[in-house]
Amino acid sequence: MTKIMRKVFPLVFFTALLLTVNQSVYSQGFPYHLYDTRTINELIELNLSVPDIDKFPPETKHHVMISAKPFYSAIRFEYMGKSRPVSEERMKLFKLWQASLGIDPKLFDMLDKEFLFKECDKEYWIPVQKPAADDFPKDFKKGDKITLYLMMVGGQKEIGTWDFVFFTNSFKIYR
Repeated sequence: MTKIMRKVFPLVFFTALLLTVNQSVYSQGFPYHLYDTRTINELIELNLSVPDIDKFPPETKHHVMISAKPFYSAIRFEYMGKSRPVSEERMKLFKLWQASLGIDPKLFDMLDKEFLFKECDKEYWIPVQKPAADDFPKDFKKGDKITLYLMMVGGQKEIGTWDFVFFTNSFKIYR
């Protein structure tokens, strides 16, 4: 009996260990470790620090910037409880981003709403993918604290200020 136990016990132990590690890896799913914790203002500053971003010829009224570096960011916001369709201008920027970087065009099947979020005293309209976008109005209420895991798409500038566009990949709610 002791010989059998010496052979069976390590096998059972390593099987249990493998199942535990395997379950832990699969339960993580989303690569949260790739996302740096920062504020939205820090993310915008990273993009404004690109050399020559504000040195377009003065006669050019419309500027477009596509971010080749996604600047994966985990940013905490307050959910403001409002949504709207993604504007035609932003969809054009998404399509330019998709074409420039070879991103799967099926992405646009999952993108039709953006939600209003607040960080400190500034508000931002940020697109959220389906099916999460469909659940936001049911699952969240105005004032809920939420971390968005997002990436930089790019921005557009009409005489004056940049309108930066982000893409939400995941989120966590805090209650």
